Amino acid sequence: MIKTLRFWITLLVSFAMIGILSITLLSGFFVTKENLINNSLEINRVYSMKLSQLTEEVFKGMQSNLQVKASEMSAEIDDAEKLTEKLADLISSSKNFNSLSVVNKDGVVLATSPEVGIVGKKLDTEGPKEALYERKNLISTPYRAATGRLLILISTPLWNEKNEYLGFLSGTIYLQEDNIIHDILGEHFSTDGSYVWVVDNKGMLIYHP
Repeated sequence: MIKTLRFWITLLVSFAMIGILSITLLSGFFVTKENLINNSLEINRVYSMKLSQLTEEVFKGMQSNLQVKASEMSAEIDDAEKLTEKLADLISSSKNFNSLSVVNKDGVVLATSPEVGIVGKKLDTEGPKEALYERKNLISTPYRAATGRLLILISTPLWNEKNEYLGFLSGTIYLQEDNIIHDILGEHFSTDGSYVWVVDNKGMLIYHP
């Protein structure tokens, strides 16, 4: 009887110790898991903010480049050949834009570089329409161009010496093709296979490697 009682007491104590140990280990596992998830989320948040700031600075630099050239384009607004030459020089000097265009006040394309088949055509897509309406420096939301590409339009208005509106100078960023934005979002130092993808404020997937 004594041996049996001792046996059951020992067994009960053993189970209690195993239970406490299991609960401790399980709690530690979940706490550690939660901490790892929170740390990963915080790292991702900080990293995405840094990428966002860097991308924004690049866009501002692109817009500044266009503003510097705006007066030159305005002076040659009636000479499509010279406009094309100036656009070609501008686009060859950096990797900022996939294409450049000069559009008149009626929305008709006067010149582009490179040639994308829209010279002489009137643009009625979201980005150009906004640029013509606002008549100020703009960075459009992503939209589908007449060519079918998903892009962002960066534009600056063109004015003559009499302060008359002539149209706008624009640069485009093709979100699914090679450019400086693709380099910023696509190149990482991580070796775990992770990558960045971007969704706009309307839920549209605008970049994915």
